Amino acid sequence: MSSAASRVAVAGRWTPTGSALPRLFAGGGLLVLGLLAGRADVASLGVPLVLSVVLGLLRRPATDIEVQLGPPRYGTTEGRITSTLRIVGSGGGVAARLRVATPGFRDREVLVDASGPRDVDLSVVTVRTGRQHLFRVDHQCRGAHAVLRAPMDWVGPVSLVVLPKPALLGPVPLPHRLQGLTGSHRSVRPGDGGDFRDLAEFASGDRLRRIDWKATARRGTGHGTGVGTTTLFVRRTFATADAHVMLVLDARDEVGPDVAGWDFGRVLPDESTSLDLARRAGTSLARRYLDQGDRVGLAELGRSRWLRPAGGRRQLTQVVHHLALAEPQGEPAQKVAVPHLPSGVLVVMLSTFLDDVPVDLAVDWRFTGHRVLAIDVLPQPTLAHLDPRQVTAHRVVALERDERLASLAGAGVEVVRWEHAPDGARVEATLATLARTRRAGR
Repeated sequence: MSSAASRVAVAGRWTPTGSALPRLFAGGGLLVLGLLAGRADVASLGVPLVLSVVLGLLRRPATDIEVQLGPPRYGTTEGRITSTLRIVGSGGGVAARLRVATPGFRDREVLVDASGPRDVDLSVVTVRTGRQHLFRVDHQCRGAHAVLRAPMDWVGPVSLVVLPKPALLGPVPLPHRLQGLTGSHRSVRPGDGGDFRDLAEFASGDRLRRIDWKATARRGTGHGTGVGTTTLFVRRTFATADAHVMLVLDARDEVGPDVAGWDFGRVLPDESTSLDLARRAGTSLARRYLDQGDRVGLAELGRSRWLRPAGGRRQLTQVVHHLALAEPQGEPAQKVAVPHLPSGVLVVMLSTFLDDVPVDLAVDWRFTGHRVLAIDVLPQPTLAHLDPRQVTAHRVVALERDERLASLAGAGVEVVRWEHAPDGARVEATLATLARTRRAGR
């Protein structure tokens, strides 16, 4: 998803540059002084200065110069985002001074020839996901010999929504109680399914194709109510059902690995933040559950946006876009609206657990009968740039967070740390272990 191309007209009026008048006065003074003193060498020094100003005025651009910023393009292989800045000039030796700014990157300045159509390629490489605002270009055009200049103007930035890429997961945990009349998971109630449950006498409502003729031949003869009658036996199977999963995203804060930037919200473009990890975790889990026929919904703490549990590829697209558009809304609130969850769902809480709000909600949902999975998305902290006071503060925050995670585990909430690794083998192994712990008979 990207914004449309931006464009702006530049040169409505041209004004002299700061060096034009001094050059004209200096050159004229040298020329007059040389003529009065009879010194041709002194007069010749003023000729180039005066001539450059006169030629610059005579070669004044006749039409506007237009700067167009094209829509950004995202390369999924290396995370490179590119765009094209097109300058449509009018001739006359016009030059354009450009300064390109993108949050998280150093500003770049360049001087380009704008006498004719010129394309300037812009690109950045980032591992970040979500909405990105890129390539604000401040520009100013100057005429021939730097005599005239157009007003300073800008174009952009353009916006791009980078969707998180899912990781391939194996078995994933299921809720304690399955729902629905069909699906890919075996339930404990009898019905149309695939796994054998038991044998039972044929009764009204049983289908004829369910009759087990071998079992009837072995056990049915002589069990009828009359002479020569045979009791028919049918095979009963376990019914199948689907799982309902609710992803709960805590997007009230966003922190990166560098602890020194937590107070200022400073995040580098080559570092994945907690929200980037949450988007990747939510996308990976949603894809896995939807691929196996389950129903997935999404709620966001502190905001009223939410998706009801549903299945299919369209639901996956909606979940991924909602995750990509989630972002912090100012200072995290201590009191948030509690999302309404359907009964019997598996709750997946995606949070850094830096405060008590997600912990209290997860414990409450666990006590009401939901199976709750807490996904810890805090990046591995880096303490390299901290002074002693900041190190002590981080140690206190880390101890408080460890106590919250321990309280979650003590309340029966299963905690999974979402490691930022290319293969994700540790996360997959943890989820596979939890997938085998669903209690039978629920």
